Amino acid sequence: MTARPVPELAAAAEEALSVLRETGTPACLIGGMVVNRWGEPMATSDVDFTVLAPYGEEAHVLDVLLRRCAS
Repeated sequence: MTARPVPELAAAAEEALSVLRETGTPACLIGGMVVNRWGEPMATSDVDFTVLAPYGEEAHVLDVLLRRCAS
C-alpha cells in the first residue's frame, strides 16, 4: 500500500464529512490527521472518523458513504 499525498487525504476527509453533513449524521476526524494538527507529527496514509449513526441506521450510513466515496 502506498501512502496518499496529504492533499488527497484531506480531500477524501472533506468528501466523507460533507456526505455525513448532508445526511445530518454527526461525525468527527480522529487518528493521524488530527494528531498531525494538534499533537506530534506522524505519518498517516488513511483517514479515521468517529460517526454517531442513529441506532439501527448504521448500515444505511455506511451504504451512503460507500456509494458516494468508494473508489
